[in-house]
This record gives sequence, structure tokens and C-alpha cells, in this order.
Amino acid sequence: MHSRIRHTNWSQQVTDLTLDVEYYPDHVDGVSLEIRAYTNGDVHVSYHETRAGERRQCRWDRHDQPYNARDHFHPLPDAGTATAVDQNYSTDLTRVIEKTALPWVGERVGSLWRSPTGLTRSNLSETFDPTTHLPRFLY
Repeated sequence: MHSRIRHTNWSQQVTDLTLDVEYYPDHVDGVSLEIRAYTNGDVHVSYHETRAGERRQCRWDRHDQPYNARDHFHPLPDAGTATAVDQNYSTDLTRVIEKTALPWVGERVGSLWRSPTGLTRSNLSETFDPTTHLPRFLY
């Protein structure tokens, strides 16, 4: 995993995490998390996945807006506003990442491996536990 921290302006800090695609099936070309923390308490944790040139994304948000509760989740495939679901996250951003986003990523990796196109990596036994359907790096 590679990370980069950047400040886009005085009110927010952004951390970009590039996940290792070796833990994903062959058809996944790239995966990243983007974590945005704002001085007013708003947060955005975005998951980006690229497959055959197609970008899929979802997002865990905390911000005021007219469509959902302050805490809400925008699901795959496009993190659209119309499909957002109200949530209730920890007030601590670290806990949102630890208890919500990372377990979701683990489940996502498992579901991709279980899909008909997922079981293609030659090093499957080294990276994927068939009893838990999760990549070994998560435990």
C-alpha cells in the first residue's frame, strides 16, 4: 500500500492510499482510498476501483446536505446521490475508517474473488483464504 498526504487548502487534508492489486483478481487494475478530513468535522472516505478501464466508486460521507442524514453512504457503482443511504458513524474519523470502510473493503475483495471472473491469480493460495473469503492481509 502506498500513501500520500496532501493539503488542498486551509480547511481540509487529503490522504490518498493506493491498495495493492495483488490481493484482487486479475480483472481489477487499480484500487485506492481517498480520505478527506475538513476542519469543520466533515469527512469523505472514497473507494475507487478500476476494471478494464471502467471506474467504480463508493463513498462514506459526513456533511450536511438536503438529501440524507449528515452521515450517509453512497454505494457502488457510481456513488450517486440518488442511491445514498443514511448511516450513523463514529465521531472519530479513525474509527470510521477502521470499523466501517476497511471491513467493507475486505468484503469487497472477498466478493470479487467469489465472482465467476475472480479466481484467476496464480498466487491465489498465498493471498486469499478460501475459508473466510477474505484476503490474508486483513488479518
